[in-house]
Amino acid sequence: MNIYILDDNFLHREYLNDKIGEILVMHHYNWTVKMITDLNTYKQNLSREEIGDNDVFFIDIDLGSYFNGIDLATMIRHNNSNCFIIFVTNDSSRGTEVINKQITPFAYLVKENNELYSIRDELEIILSDIQATVQNTHPLNITLSSRTGIEILDANLLNYISAIKGNRHTCLIRYQKENRIISKGIGELKDLLPDTIFFKGFKSYIINIKNISSLNRTIGMIHFKNRETLELSPRMIDKLTKILRREP
Repeated sequence: MNIYILDDNFLHREYLNDKIGEILVMHHYNWTVKMITDLNTYKQNLSREEIGDNDVFFIDIDLGSYFNGIDLATMIRHNNSNCFIIFVTNDSSRGTEVINKQITPFAYLVKENNELYSIRDELEIILSDIQATVQNTHPLNITLSSRTGIEILDANLLNYISAIKGNRHTCLIRYQKENRIISKGIGELKDLLPDTIFFKGFKSYIINIKNISSLNRTIGMIHFKNRETLELSPRMIDKLTKILRREP
């Protein structure tokens, strides 16, 4: 789990690094802090960066460059829809622009008179809130016995499971970044997986309802949070819609 500091002001960058380090030691958080000093190069390489769901970005909105922090945050959010983005700013009026770009920041750190030195307590609250969020959502591992041994499914990264035509004793596990084959039939998995996470009302699919971002009945499509899609019939989409409407 990484914390990235993206600020072109050397003093502000060092202050954030020092205070975040103090808080991590105080609360025994096992995170790695990375200061990004060459923002231009970082922006150029951002599309190839591996960003984890639990990575944290402190981004100064007003960077002294041809791009600003909102531009960077938009690229980061396009790379990963779940990571934590915290905007550091002395201009609280930029919220509308952030909303319009659908960046969904976790929090704002507002600098008073362009100074960071008054935000230490707020910084500690933000990091504590992130830690609590991570602990509540990850990991969610499900251990299954299969014909070839033990299979551990990471439900947070699993979008759906599908039966393999012509082989009723194996299934395809569709993770966000890879596929796996498991030596277990779809019926067996339906009996073992929890209803709180998975919808098991289809003959050949088990869907992780927690990873769905939207449903499109017109084209018969599930959109997952990592921008993957799965094509289903409109009737199947209707069934999922009823389930999601009952979600809190």
